[in-house]
Amino acid sequence: MSSKVMKLVTVVAAMMLLTATLLTGCTTAAPTATATPTAPTASSAAPAASATESAAATPEAPTPAPKPEPVTLKILAPLGGTTPNGVQDNDVANALKEKTGITIDLINKDSISDWANYIGVMLASGDLPDIATLQLTDDKIRGDIFAANAAIPLDDLIEKYGPNIKTKAAAMLSSIKAFKSKNNDGKAYFIGVSGGSKDQTFSFTEPYGAWFVRWDLYKAVGSPVIKTDEDLLNAMKLMQDKYPKTADGKKTYGLSGFFAETNQFGSWYPECGVDAASGWMWVNTGPMFFNNNKENYVMSLIDDNSPWIRAERLYNKAYQKGLLDPECFTMKLSQYTDKCAAGRILVSAVTWAGAGTFNTNMNKEGKNEVGYAPIMYPFVPGQSAPSQAYAYYPGGWQCYYVTSKCKTPERAIQLFDYTFSDEGMTLLYNGIEGKHWDMVNGVRTRKEEVIKTMQTDPQYGVKTGVGLYSNFGRVTGDTKGDDGQTLDLGSSKEVVMKNLTPFQQMFSKDMGATYPSEPWLKEIKPVDATDYNIISIGDDAHLVELQTKVTNYLDVNAPKLASAKSDAEFEQKLKEFKDGINAIGYQELFTAAKSALDKARAVYTPEQ
Repeated sequence: MSSKVMKLVTVVAAMMLLTATLLTGCTTAAPTATATPTAPTASSAAPAASATESAAATPEAPTPAPKPEPVTLKILAPLGGTTPNGVQDNDVANALKEKTGITIDLINKDSISDWANYIGVMLASGDLPDIATLQLTDDKIRGDIFAANAAIPLDDLIEKYGPNIKTKAAAMLSSIKAFKSKNNDGKAYFIGVSGGSKDQTFSFTEPYGAWFVRWDLYKAVGSPVIKTDEDLLNAMKLMQDKYPKTADGKKTYGLSGFFAETNQFGSWYPECGVDAASGWMWVNTGPMFFNNNKENYVMSLIDDNSPWIRAERLYNKAYQKGLLDPECFTMKLSQYTDKCAAGRILVSAVTWAGAGTFNTNMNKEGKNEVGYAPIMYPFVPGQSAPSQAYAYYPGGWQCYYVTSKCKTPERAIQLFDYTFSDEGMTLLYNGIEGKHWDMVNGVRTRKEEVIKTMQTDPQYGVKTGVGLYSNFGRVTGDTKGDDGQTLDLGSSKEVVMKNLTPFQQMFSKDMGATYPSEPWLKEIKPVDATDYNIISIGDDAHLVELQTKVTNYLDVNAPKLASAKSDAEFEQKLKEFKDGINAIGYQELFTAAKSALDKARAVYTPEQ
């Protein structure tokens, strides 16, 4: 599970509708009735004539096509804790409604574990929405969906109503049919979203493979060099000793987490970025690690060199030193996010869980030297392997399915078809032309006042819908559209450099760089990670049961490892963990997962 995934975490759900009568170009319109040509009328200067003669004289403007028939689609998706539930009412949602006739009624689950638990209840009760999302690597839930006959095949619907899906997401459809069908029937039951392409530009402000630190405090303790886990622990101790409490008296911690999240989410988080810095990528199937080498391309979770074991050992050392938030063992993502947004967690593996909000608030308050910024850990240029996480997912990061309870499945496909178009994705990422962005000399350009508001108001996306539903699109915003521009107008290097906040400018100067990610991006190249989301143990009930047991075992025991009271106790618990996970069948599951990876590599040859 990469953090890109979660940034997105950032996870995907709204959809739009297109017309049965297609317009020229890359976008389509909603279904309309065939208009009857209006009879022309005569000019008033012409000689008097009969009504019939007058009707045949001059043409009249055609009658506008009627608006699409209104419909409401209930959509289940994990779009983050700030996205409101219910009928969506903002600039972007209303523009989608105007364009497609579709009102989005959202069931938002703000974390993977909440979503997974809800899915189980939903399938058992038969109370299904019109559209729901699935994490592509979750074979158990995929099997549960099929067992409940909750997903319908989409091939005929896409053929009739999805021209953009067919042409712009052919690789996605191919992998979905080959690896995520029902009993290998070769049909498409899912639509992959938030994929990418080799034209991705990647983030110029937040390098993946780096963790983030309260830069103001890091500088205050002398900016100690961090190249090893022990270096990081020492730096955290210096910062925590210097800043033990916030201004309102709340305790700070060097490190934290959200172990109460289940379905591998909380147990994965400690190693976020550690795998990438080591040249590996975590995959839920197993779980295990893989890369795109010709040899030595797979590693088990419990290998002595496992990035996860390294991360668990780091967390335990932080715990022993009083640097790990003791509440992390019972916290969920929302609580972690609140603490980070208050600046109480001094080092965080990501910015999407509160650190970004903290930076926005500090910028709003004019505190230009306070905020989170990337550090040379765990990805150290010149020392680490190129980051696997800078990868694209032609098969989609996650996916949606149309449920068997949806009364208008064609509208669901038409919705996706619109959001898969460049026009639809421009709306999702940037809002409305003339209100949020303008066309300037042939270049789509975000308005200056919008840029400034986005940098100072963490609720801007919720208020306007800009960027709120980006997970409904086919690719990430750093991917280039047909016009050569990045789909998210704020993600290109030129725009980033022009609009750096005062804090980002200061950080870049401190690093001797022109933009925040420059020191990292010089060494990192994109890697084809198609295999990640098409690795599948299929419909084997025994393997699915093993996966469930292993996942539950991991969720229960990861916090026990991190909370060992000494190094000796940690090593003993680690041995017991390995013995226990093998006793429930991990090695069999790992062998099956590797076989599934080999199958994927045989079909989609990875880059070398």
